[in-house]
Amino acid sequence: MNLYKDFARFLALVFVFGTFPVSADDHLDVKNLEGFYVGVDAVYSHADVKNDETEGVGTLYSDNSKSNVPDNELVKSKRSRCHIDPSVNIGYSHFFNNWYVGLAGDVSFGKNNKSFVITDPADDEGYESKISGVSYTLKAKGGYYFRGLNSVVYGIAGVKWREVSYMRYAADRLSSKAKLKSPSFLLGLGFERPICKKLSLSAEYEYSWRNSSDSALWKNEEGVADFNVRQRLREHSLKIGVKYHI
Repeated sequence: MNLYKDFARFLALVFVFGTFPVSADDHLDVKNLEGFYVGVDAVYSHADVKNDETEGVGTLYSDNSKSNVPDNELVKSKRSRCHIDPSVNIGYSHFFNNWYVGLAGDVSFGKNNKSFVITDPADDEGYESKISGVSYTLKAKGGYYFRGLNSVVYGIAGVKWREVSYMRYAADRLSSKAKLKSPSFLLGLGFERPICKKLSLSAEYEYSWRNSSDSALWKNEEGVADFNVRQRLREHSLKIGVKYHI
């Protein structure tokens, strides 16, 4: 975590110095932002997950036979992940006079957030929830270049993938993992400013959300039972980074 914090402080310092006006001899304008680029970001993200677990189809499989099981709610749980992670991105920017459009993809790397919660101490029963530290994003951008600020302000729309797994356990049984990894919808705002011929500074805020579901199986000596997990994921992300324009 200290490495991530140091990386974030470094980018924040560069960003602050980059907001000062450049000299007239630098001649930095929209042309310095056009074309392909690669970049690195420090990403502060806060993700909230809510899980609702219920019996799946209401059946129990034991010795190749079926019997009805009441469709009762078993567990409701909440989990959060709050981290500063490094991210790498690649994209393309194009300008029509002062109007801006772009496409980008990024990968964020961080530590998984795993929790174990006991719901019934007598049976040593509970659940494990894990929010992956790795995420993938594809997004489109559109905005306007303000010459007085020598900066681009733009909106963001796209999709984001982050896996969340959920597993039940007890003293005599262990479930398979329910993996919830449907894409999230993403909206945001961004700002970019050139600081030299090949480099620019950027800051982006993104909000993503999804509702997804998956099923998993209980297993023990008596048989197998299935259950469903419904999940609500909401995530806020703030990115500060540097881009190298090829």
